[in-house]
Amino acid sequence: MAKRLADPATVWQRISVAWYSGTTRTVELASETAVWYHNGLPPVAIHWLLIQDPQGQFDPQALLCTDQQAQAQTLLEWFVLRWQMEVTCA
Repeated sequence: MAKRLADPATVWQRISVAWYSGTTRTVELASETAVWYHNGLPPVAIHWLLIQDPQGQFDPQALLCTDQQAQAQTLLEWFVLRWQMEVTCA
């Protein structure tokens, strides 16, 4: 993922997404499908998502998902929702 982040050929899509505390934030996304392989197990197709902040206020992040039908924006919104749930339960 670090190579994709630094690669000038990586195509970034700028979107507004539901963010923490009920706000909206503009981020840049790059997303594709890859194969996750572990010795002795069958390969699994994964949907990867790179997120970067055009304002530079947070570090880039990578998310992985096995749901090939989910859109990149949806994956990011699921991540934001999950984090709020973990903080609440903690």
